[in-house]
Amino acid sequence: MNGKSHLALLDHIDQATYQSQRSYIKAFSGREKEGLIAIFRTMDYLSIVDFFGSDKYREERGPIGTKLMAMGIPSATKPLLELMIDNTQGVPWGPGSPKAFQFAHSYLKACGSLAFLRRMVKFEKSGLAKVEEVGKNHYSIHITKGPAEEAFLATIASRRILKSVPKNTEKKIEKRMRAYVDNDNGWFVRYNNDEKIVDYYFNYARSLAPLYLEAEALPDDHFIGGRSFGEWKKACAQAQARILCHIKFCSLLLQKNPNTSLSDICTIFSRRDDIRSVWMESGLSKELVDPTLEALTLEYSNVIHWESSLDIPTPYYVDLGKDFFLLPCFGALSNPYFSLFRHLRKFYRSDWDKGVDKREKVFREDLANMFPSPRFNVPGNGFKIKREDGSTATDIDAVIVDNESGDIVLIQLKWNDVFDLSPAERDSKRKNIIKANEWVQQVHAWSQGCTCQEIGKKLNLKIKATDKVPMLWVVARYSARFTENLQQDERASWISWFEIEKAVSVLAGSPQVLKLIPEAIFLYQRIFEETETKSIEFSFPDFRSTLTYHITST
Repeated sequence: MNGKSHLALLDHIDQATYQSQRSYIKAFSGREKEGLIAIFRTMDYLSIVDFFGSDKYREERGPIGTKLMAMGIPSATKPLLELMIDNTQGVPWGPGSPKAFQFAHSYLKACGSLAFLRRMVKFEKSGLAKVEEVGKNHYSIHITKGPAEEAFLATIASRRILKSVPKNTEKKIEKRMRAYVDNDNGWFVRYNNDEKIVDYYFNYARSLAPLYLEAEALPDDHFIGGRSFGEWKKACAQAQARILCHIKFCSLLLQKNPNTSLSDICTIFSRRDDIRSVWMESGLSKELVDPTLEALTLEYSNVIHWESSLDIPTPYYVDLGKDFFLLPCFGALSNPYFSLFRHLRKFYRSDWDKGVDKREKVFREDLANMFPSPRFNVPGNGFKIKREDGSTATDIDAVIVDNESGDIVLIQLKWNDVFDLSPAERDSKRKNIIKANEWVQQVHAWSQGCTCQEIGKKLNLKIKATDKVPMLWVVARYSARFTENLQQDERASWISWFEIEKAVSVLAGSPQVLKLIPEAIFLYQRIFEETETKSIEFSFPDFRSTLTYHITST
């Protein structure tokens, strides 16, 4: 690691971030709430445009897409949110000025670019990035990401494809909504709601839950923070439903009155007491309202943590002073469960860890559904491997038996928490999964020289007579192979749950499906081995950086 270049670039990033913050605060001095509203109006506008189609700002952003701009939200809002603590002023609500919108757009672009560069530099610690000073205040960052991770990310992306496709609202519901919506004060949106519309969007939001990995973090019946995880998820779905419904009303208003500005109507605000009442009317008990709001709100006390982790906050509410909330849309469109996931894990760690212990059972149930009887047998329990002295050497978390072919797979399950952009969390998960090398060694030594039938006898399982040997899988719920983990024991297949899901959809019915699954996964990975080099330039008043990375060339 070239520590000097690495630290010098981080110092430039710090200074540029600070100067951007000072410039924005100065521009909105005495009008800080207006500045905060402009940021979220801009972010909502861009997110909704990405959800529904394209606009002129996409070309202006160049390589800085909406997600990269969203990375700048913590640093962009932190100085403003600090000023919201116990702020008792009213809300300066009115049409946004084009100048404020453009300034907020440029501010988010700068903060997002700097946060992105900081994240790239942080990867130098794990060997994924190389930082060099190639000229006076000019730094190059070369990023290396292996085909294994690229293949996994592509698998997840293909699984989430429905998320980017807006739902076509049923004609009867849309007709009702169209009758309810109109302009308010000549520039804003006004609409009424009814039970059928509310139920429709709640069911729609609940149907989207499987697309978000955080929604499966704990069993639904596990209690955490005084309520079941399923109830927390229901609260998220209700909040997301209100946002999706609001966005639809906005789109209908634009059809009625094309001169209405989307950037003015997508973001709304509300009194805190009114939000509390909405939650209680939806069935949430009074004592759980404030914990729910805390889980879904971006404020100064937690924006610091979002900034340090380099993750993107996805709030339903933003602190707008002692009496008010801002209600942005972008969080519900990007990941409605992420803020909840982080909040529960941070503030209810003991309850969280108890829920984590239940994941293995859920994982086996998922395997049993993926490989159903009568062809397959997935026992509902794990197995302990004993040493000669009777002590336990290790566990076999799951077993899959193919009753037709006689194949058997011995599995270690690894269900770590999902991580998003945080380099620190990624490195923690990488180090954790490599520990499975010890399991591979122990199970291989125990099973070496045994046929599947003999292994079946040891485990009290009925196996078809065969001279085949058992296969070993290390199955991670999410990432199984990291670019740096070149030392993973090759006597086992290291694969993720979602890669298995993808392979089974192609191989279903094959006479040797268990044998072919790892082969299909690694064959898909080869697509990402052929790459081309691409560069992006980031320029700031006092420094510039050239980011070089590889993209798949096929």
